[in-house]
Amino acid sequence: MPSVFEVTDPRGCKVTCPETAWQHILSGRPWMASWLDDIKTAIEKPDMGIYQDVDFSDREVYYRFRLKGKDRYLKVVVTMVSTNQGEVVTAFPTYTPKAGEKLIWPTSKP
Repeated sequence: MPSVFEVTDPRGCKVTCPETAWQHILSGRPWMASWLDDIKTAIEKPDMGIYQDVDFSDREVYYRFRLKGKDRYLKVVVTMVSTNQGEVVTAFPTYTPKAGEKLIWPTSKP
């Protein structure tokens, strides 16, 4: 399956964006076509961290501030297909993280 991009997250996991996922993102939000670099950056350098998805145990969520100084985030959802490999499922702007998501990176140190 062709990929739109492949990047590496801060933990060293390779994340690809299949063409089907990119088309899914654009089908509901065609204006996000210009956000491709922001989506890649959200995975490479998440501002708020990486969270465990509250509804799917195999999904992780990357958050990045889209509009600096405002409570608006870019949320990128990734299915982890193995320990070090993931695929983008979707991406969209949101005002708040979803209740119940648990921070998994960075981890706090005792």
